[in-house]
Amino acid sequence: DSSIGTDNNIDEEVVDYKDLTAEDFFPLKIRIPKIDLEWIVNEGSDRQTLKEGPGHIIETPLPGDLGRCTFSGHRTTYGAPFNKIDKLEDGDLIYLETIKGELFIYAVTELEIIDPRDVYILEGSDKRELLLTSCYPEYSAAERVILIAELVNIYPLGLEF
Repeated sequence: DSSIGTDNNIDEEVVDYKDLTAEDFFPLKIRIPKIDLEWIVNEGSDRQTLKEGPGHIIETPLPGDLGRCTFSGHRTTYGAPFNKIDKLEDGDLIYLETIKGELFIYAVTELEIIDPRDVYILEGSDKRELLLTSCYPEYSAAERVILIAELVNIYPLGLEF
């Protein structure tokens, strides 16, 4: 059944994201089918957190909020979760599944290589964006690969499409 039925209460429940905290989102699952990526993302980007997988940079917005929600992950060590993010192209989809049962869908809009000191890239945006970052090139920390994706939709999990 490809229709969204009334049992899902999509129109009846409006979530005010300003009232949500990191505990409402993390840990969450990130899936990027094009590069066969599926990892658990935790809150924080300290060394220990990144040993376990990608981490949400605490100073950045939460998923669905205005600005650039940013996840950092290793490229060549600790399972290399972000090893292939530089292979993504405009329009490729990224899925975030939260512990509260929501599915955030983002579409890639930009990929660039920057200097690690260019922290301006984390600054606010007037869009609801996801930013993934990792070292570049492989086996080096000389630069950073930055992937930006724009939120295209939010669904409660369990819908049949």
